[in-house]
Amino acid sequence: MNPYEICLILQPTLTPEEADQSADKVQEILRNNGGEVIKIDRWGKRRLAFPIQKQNDGFYFIINLKADSTCMTETKRLIKLMPETLRFMAIRQ
Repeated sequence: MNPYEICLILQPTLTPEEADQSADKVQEILRNNGGEVIKIDRWGKRRLAFPIQKQNDGFYFIINLKADSTCMTETKRLIKLMPETLRFMAIRQ
């Protein structure tokens, strides 16, 4: 298993509780596919450097984890399908 970091930006129209639930949903997806969440940093609502999908703000989450490549492939696919996802990026460390 390799170490990864996921930067997740969610829609600003969510409440903080809904944003936390979405981040928990991503953690559950990772666990179900064999990944291990090490740490999650909840940055809260922040201003974006440039507009994304006509939004100027977003809820930021940084998730550090260990997973294999098949787990990450499926996790990326499922994160893309979540309607509350504004943008995300997964990096192998």
